Amino acid sequence: MGVFLRKYHQQLKLPVHTHQSINGFVLYVSLPAMALYYVPKIRFSWEMAFPFAVGILVLGLSMLFFYTLQNIIGYSKNTLGALVLSCGFGNVSFMGYPLIEAFYGKKGIETAVLIDQGTFLVLSTLGVFLAVYFSDKKVNTSYMFKKLLYFPSFGAFLIGIL
Repeated sequence: MGVFLRKYHQQLKLPVHTHQSINGFVLYVSLPAMALYYVPKIRFSWEMAFPFAVGILVLGLSMLFFYTLQNIIGYSKNTLGALVLSCGFGNVSFMGYPLIEAFYGKKGIETAVLIDQGTFLVLSTLGVFLAVYFSDKKVNTSYMFKKLLYFPSFGAFLIGIL
């Protein structure tokens, strides 16, 4: 849809940066609203720990798989980093929420919110550290954690837990 809007914005009489407005709405309104709506309804138990930990599990399996494959094929550290980071993280929110709701109903969205927030937490911490490691650059740790805490849907998730 974003590519379509960018290409045909003049014919549709839309502003050039409509896609940025839509992305902003999703990131700063829709996802935090989902977290604020569903998280307070979740009855936290040990069985809910697994969906929250899926992000770390998928990243770990991705690292194991691509490190093993690197030993067989012998690709570069940069390629390894690109493979681990692109395959080790998923985003259940944009396409996942509608699919989860279609398959599992409204109750499934609660679990999807947990998976999404857990994956976001792993991406914002380990994902950033891995990206820095694979690129040989330095990162400001306090800046990274500040960005994590102030990300709208994660903040809404923490408020929803309270």
